Amino acid sequence: MNELNYTSIEASKKLVENGIVLKTESEWVNSDANSYTWTLRNTNWRDNKTTVPAPSLAELWRELPDMYEGEFLRVTKDWGETRCGYGGYWDRFHSDNPADVLAELLIWVRREKNV
Repeated sequence: MNELNYTSIEASKKLVENGIVLKTESEWVNSDANSYTWTLRNTNWRDNKTTVPAPSLAELWRELPDMYEGEFLRVTKDWGETRCGYGGYWDRFHSDNPADVLAELLIWVRREKNV
């Protein structure tokens, strides 16, 4: 499983903290409550371990509006870094993990702009 197709554990936790909990095909699991080690896995497991949804690029993409305030969504890749935003703020968010960038933009759209 290519972890760059999914949000990092940090971005996944940030989505949840901002009230964005998507039904996903993958999740981060912490098998030991005293450990800081998180592992990406499919969501078809049923156990009592601590998990956090790990949205994929496609799952995040579906949640983002095509346009905001008349400006189109823009996503670019430059020197290995993904950038995204709307209109003149097209490079507002950037990271080497494309899923994290879309997660940051989704948080911004939902929280700051109440879309």
